Amino acid sequence: MLFENCNLGKKGKLFNHILEKLLIGIFIFFISFIFALQSSNDIWHTGITYTDSSVFKYVARVIIAGGMPYRDTFDHKGPLIYLIDVVGILIDKERGIWILELLTICSTFVFLYMIARLKCNKLVSLLILLLSSASLFKYFEGGNLVEEFALPFIAISIFIFLDYFLNSRINVCRLIVCGFSFGSVCMLRINMVAIWFVMCLGVLYQNIRKGNYKELLRFCYFFMIGIAIICVPIIIWLIYNHAFLEFIDDYFVFNNLYSKAMGMGSEMKITMRGQAFITFLNDGVVLFSICILIYNYIREKQIFDFFYLAYIFVNVMTVALSGRSFMHYGMVLVPALVYPFACLGKWCNNDKKGNMEIPLFLIYMMVVFALPSWLNAANNALQEYAGRDGNYIDDLTLQVTNIVKENSTESDEIIVCGNWNIIYNMAERFSASKYSYQNMPCTIDANRLEEYCTEVEQKQPKIIVLTLTNGSLYNRTMEIVNRCGYKEIFNYPGSETQGSVCVYGK
Repeated sequence: MLFENCNLGKKGKLFNHILEKLLIGIFIFFISFIFALQSSNDIWHTGITYTDSSVFKYVARVIIAGGMPYRDTFDHKGPLIYLIDVVGILIDKERGIWILELLTICSTFVFLYMIARLKCNKLVSLLILLLSSASLFKYFEGGNLVEEFALPFIAISIFIFLDYFLNSRINVCRLIVCGFSFGSVCMLRINMVAIWFVMCLGVLYQNIRKGNYKELLRFCYFFMIGIAIICVPIIIWLIYNHAFLEFIDDYFVFNNLYSKAMGMGSEMKITMRGQAFITFLNDGVVLFSICILIYNYIREKQIFDFFYLAYIFVNVMTVALSGRSFMHYGMVLVPALVYPFACLGKWCNNDKKGNMEIPLFLIYMMVVFALPSWLNAANNALQEYAGRDGNYIDDLTLQVTNIVKENSTESDEIIVCGNWNIIYNMAERFSASKYSYQNMPCTIDANRLEEYCTEVEQKQPKIIVLTLTNGSLYNRTMEIVNRCGYKEIFNYPGSETQGSVCVYGK
């Protein structure tokens, strides 16, 4: 305990215990708040939302307006991310999603701390929390991403599996929570489920080896109940609103095309996936955690360490599955780092000889990997507060938004060609096509390009924002602009940091 040397009576010990928990809670909330200020939409600014976040907010706006994802607007993530953004917007149009981000980060840090506590004392657990969570900074990329909202579900499931394997602690509530967490992540993006895939194999192996078949059936039953609690209402919602078939097409069929479509042969795809795998594996903290696990397995001969090592590698493999090295994919690697370093912390506690090698190694890891990231985050938080009356939206986005507002009404539909959904959100307009963004879906699937072009030509939206690029998408849209008599009302020739943009109106 932090105050274990104090000589107190029963009341004093109770007060000491409560105070200790309060201080730990305040510390975790404080670092969560500091981290949450890395979001593009923080409490003091309406910052520019990045590509994916803008799409999720747009789909949430469609839902609030009475539409449905997949049926009325295309995106290929799971439905839960749009429902989360709906809740955020309903809480507060400008800050609500950030509030949910703060709660998500705080709950994740609480579970990471709880994982460390399975092996270490409170102080060492807090240090391990700081060390492991520092890796999140390079993966965060503006926030409001599926990986971010998956973190608490992954973290609490790691805790449940760890407590089961290490301490044989399991109950009905934990089984349901574990299933609920699995279902939630499936409803965000299905390739983030490595922890359940590997650890459920571990549970299966352990119970079959011991002949606990009834126990295994009980585990499966309550785990499935947890999945049903989150998945069944969402599926009923999609079926009732005639969006389920489109959900299957966008979430499963299209994602399969997306994971394969790199414009290369099968050998090159394998190469790209290998490069992505090495990119995410090539992280000092990840490599250290693997080394610690290998040593711990050799030292203690626990089969769980073998499964956990397999989990880390499968986790990296699923992150690299698409062959694309978008850094935000790596967020789901971070919860896996806590247990290996907790093993290291336990060695410090159990070392009766007073050797300094392991404590010095932990200090080295803190100084090299953790403290610089957290100090930069604190500095960034101070800068955010100092500039709290400023605006982070770039000039081109503001100009195009104002042009759209001046030349259309809220009831007018528009088209923003490319992948620039922030324009819809800032101008409070909706897309004339199911494809509010087109760069990726219409280049991967020619049928979707035809569907997009047909919708645009039939509806002839009041405004067309055209980012000037090469390719069939630009050429086909430009043909519609010329054929339907649109006039240029704004032209941005482009610069070193921004591409060319033209706005056409009726």
